[in-house]
Amino acid sequence: MRKLKEALLYVLEKNRGGTVSGQALADAYGVSRAAVWKAAQALKQDGHVLEAVTNGGYRIVSDQLSKEGVLAHWDTEAPVIVLQEVASTNGEAMRLAAEGAPHGTLVLAEHQTAGKGRRGKSFFSPQGAGLYMSLLLKPKQPLSVKITVAAAVAVCRVLERYTEEPPEIKWVNDVYLRGKKAVGILTEAFMDLESFHAQNIVLGIGINLIPPVEGYPEELSPIMTCLFPDGKRPANFSRCRLAGEVAKEVLSLCEDLDHPNLMEEYRTRSFLIGQPIRFFDHDTPVDGVAVGINDEGNLLVETASGLQVLQAGEVSVRKKTE
Repeated sequence: MRKLKEALLYVLEKNRGGTVSGQALADAYGVSRAAVWKAAQALKQDGHVLEAVTNGGYRIVSDQLSKEGVLAHWDTEAPVIVLQEVASTNGEAMRLAAEGAPHGTLVLAEHQTAGKGRRGKSFFSPQGAGLYMSLLLKPKQPLSVKITVAAAVAVCRVLERYTEEPPEIKWVNDVYLRGKKAVGILTEAFMDLESFHAQNIVLGIGINLIPPVEGYPEELSPIMTCLFPDGKRPANFSRCRLAGEVAKEVLSLCEDLDHPNLMEEYRTRSFLIGQPIRFFDHDTPVDGVAVGINDEGNLLVETASGLQVLQAGEVSVRKKTE
């Protein structure tokens, strides 16, 4: 029953937005229609919402994370770990990396209790409102900001399949929609202290999908948005599909981080170029104008003291009157 249940979930997710014939499923797996019905009931007991369509078969309408759902959209042999709740998917992926998990391991969670943001900040990740995932990479080359560049480009490519609003990148790790942040990306690495080579890199990606039931916290409301602000998602959309598509795109781009088209696309998608910005040199605020992004993914900023090259850090866009 368990194998049939998993197979049914895989097929339903593969055909999300449409229906799957119960008889076709029975024939495909060499079982009776009654066995398919029992598998469908077992999925319902697990929390999945299925509809039985007269003369049409079954279709899935809920959006619950599952390994089978991800595999329906991403053909991978790497482990796919789905958790109901975790402190952070990055933390879990780092733990798995220490235990020898392979390249491409994907960790997903319905809810994070202590989602990680940059510079020790937390990432707001309420249940059911977003996709929270971490991808384990085993890099073939030294740690580079280009990994974050690849992740940002990958996310933009996938999101624009579901929205007419062009996703934009705020250097180095945020993706914006309609002028507000919709995606946060956090890259963490395990370093070999002898070679200074990153043996394991964990790429955390948090995507806001729909407005939280209780709304955004007061301090985040002016700056946060989501992919589907009205809460309505396409019939063929699911978080499993999104996770699989993002993971596949990231891994593909990471195969050739030095490809010139990658950085060119990143520059094209960036909205910082030409903007007055502020960054911190240690604890001192520095104002300047973002004038470009070099081939290494570093931000070029013209300041009162000359051109500065930012390899990492956080920048904010200043109002023209500041």
